[in-house]
Amino acid sequence: MEHTRAGWYEYQVEAELAHEFLRSGAQAVAYSSIVAGGPNACVLHYRDNNRQLQDGELLLIDAGCEYHGYASDITRTFPVNGKFSGPQKAIYELVLAAQQACIDAVKPGADFHDYHKVAERVLAQGYIDLGLCKGTLDDVLANGSYKQFYMHRAGHWLGMDVHDAGALSGARRLAEARAGHGAHRRAGHLHPTGGQRPVPNSGTSACASRTTFSVTGDRCRQSHRRRRRRRWPTSSAPAGADSGSPPRAAARGLHDAR
Repeated sequence: MEHTRAGWYEYQVEAELAHEFLRSGAQAVAYSSIVAGGPNACVLHYRDNNRQLQDGELLLIDAGCEYHGYASDITRTFPVNGKFSGPQKAIYELVLAAQQACIDAVKPGADFHDYHKVAERVLAQGYIDLGLCKGTLDDVLANGSYKQFYMHRAGHWLGMDVHDAGALSGARRLAEARAGHGAHRRAGHLHPTGGQRPVPNSGTSACASRTTFSVTGDRCRQSHRRRRRRRWPTSSAPAGADSGSPPRAAARGLHDAR
């Protein structure tokens, strides 16, 4: 957030992430970092990281580092220029409320799927309040109209892998987990520019907030079974990049220095 500014390229922010990970003692990135500005944030698992950031946009970062075999998985969204517009703030606060509701729902004895149902209800009600969906909360949940903005799960197990092994169906109870068993929760909103029901003058593309914590409630880092070497793109900076933009070769050298 400190270094991000309009005119930078997504890969420059990615390089800052890699630098901080390694400077702080991490051995590698836990997975390929997602640095998605503006409309790119609507692309699930976007990895190109080559677009120039524009003033007034949001930047979504989904990244994590590996530390002594343990991995993290965190997502944050913030404005490129450091200040939310009114509609951007409304979406951000809705996603934040859904994330907190998810965290509150996770406890020993709860069904594994409870947190996802909670996220759906909070987000669906927020979409109704913002005019993105029409009808009652029960109607919106039943007809699935909220899924045009939120079509994925709210989280996953995080342990010996970033997407760790664990029962995702049936009556899996969190009480079955050992003390400190890790989970990863995400709440999000995808809003493509030019969508059917855009927030007026929002400039909002997507907003997500994800965090890692244990079932017993303590924030924690979780383990990663194997190191994954980053597949750095071989292409050069996009046409029109200013001479001050660091080349991808520099980023590759930074990563390989680990």
